[in-house]
Amino acid sequence: MSKQKFAIVGLGSRANMYVSAITQRYPERAELVGLCDVNAGRMAMYNNTLPQPVPTPSLARPPRQDMRPFRNER
Repeated sequence: MSKQKFAIVGLGSRANMYVSAITQRYPERAELVGLCDVNAGRMAMYNNTLPQPVPTPSLARPPRQDMRPFRNER
């Protein structure tokens, strides 16, 4: 059976729910093939938590220094 492929666009507060479902709960049925967000720091953060990094677009803006962190990053 082939895996269903997913790319997550927008890595806000709900993204972790989807990332963990794809990579931890259903890895035999799902595959994360890409991440996309306007914040390059968020893409890098998620890619650093994955067993195998996935492609990210290079058009993202660099991380903003004044952006508030996620609640679990405080």
